Amino acid sequence: MIGHDALAEWIAGSLFAAVVVGWLLHVIWRWLTVATGPERARLAALSEDLHRSEERREHAQAQAEAARAEAEAAKAEVAALRARLERVEAGQEP
Repeated sequence: MIGHDALAEWIAGSLFAAVVVGWLLHVIWRWLTVATGPERARLAALSEDLHRSEERREHAQAQAEAARAEAEAAKAEVAALRARLERVEAGQEP
């Protein structure tokens, strides 16, 4: 059976090893994922471009929807005028 002191040393060693492994993983992760200064500037510029593009797309979609609604209203008006013209030609309306 393992003694009390040996168990305490084993636990302390395990905790120390866990901290060291965690720190190493952290360093490796940052090395793999952190962008450098020029990369950060490029990413910020790309992000701003994406934001502006999304705003333009939303504006264009709103304009297209308004144009569709206007076209539908014009179609309805033309249909009403054709119906009235047919009634006039048929002598049903003066």
